[in-house]
Amino acid sequence: MPIGNEVTRERVAARLRQEYAPKLPDPLRGQLLRALDSNPLELWGNYIIQTDRCTVPGAALIGDAAGCSHPLTASGMTNSLSDIRILSEELRNCATLDEALAHYEVRRYRFVRIREILAEELYEAFRAEGGGARAIRTGIFRYWRTSARGRAATVALLSGDDARLSTFVGEYLRVMRESIHDVVLGPTSDLSLRGRATSLAGLLKDSFDLLNRVGAGVYTGTVR
Repeated sequence: MPIGNEVTRERVAARLRQEYAPKLPDPLRGQLLRALDSNPLELWGNYIIQTDRCTVPGAALIGDAAGCSHPLTASGMTNSLSDIRILSEELRNCATLDEALAHYEVRRYRFVRIREILAEELYEAFRAEGGGARAIRTGIFRYWRTSARGRAATVALLSGDDARLSTFVGEYLRVMRESIHDVVLGPTSDLSLRGRATSLAGLLKDSFDLLNRVGAGVYTGTVR
């Protein structure tokens, strides 16, 4: 259905009223409802764009122009500010513009690539409907609810305070542990052996796919 279609706008507005507004505190809830009643809803598409180059002779791309993730993880501003910091440092420290741009490109991808993968995985976990995705989603929520250290580590990765690949892999393995625990031992909506086996198979497949994407990201983004 086209994004500008009025039926789509009505469905989105109805969902905001029914599912989101009741969870908001006053006066924010009232402001949302009044805005929905008084103004037509405007919609835009969200895109995930990854690039392999962000410089040409004499110019550099920064922020979303060099690649963007789904806004669910709010990584756009973090990456943009990091790009500005890195580029300004290289322009100040390098002898020539070409040298500064070359260094910027290497440092830029080493910083953003892991955040791009994390943002994509969180988006897929929250939107997908397969058994593996549901298991990962349950594991994420369980991990965040029960581990203050886990919540802090996730925020550190998304904010750029921690840029280490080892941290990303370690946090993902902890989420996997929680997900497998729920599939094998936890109270799931489908208690049949077949249902648990299907969820576990999907979980392992999703994990294998992620490892392939991490490997590709490390190769193209952090080993340059």
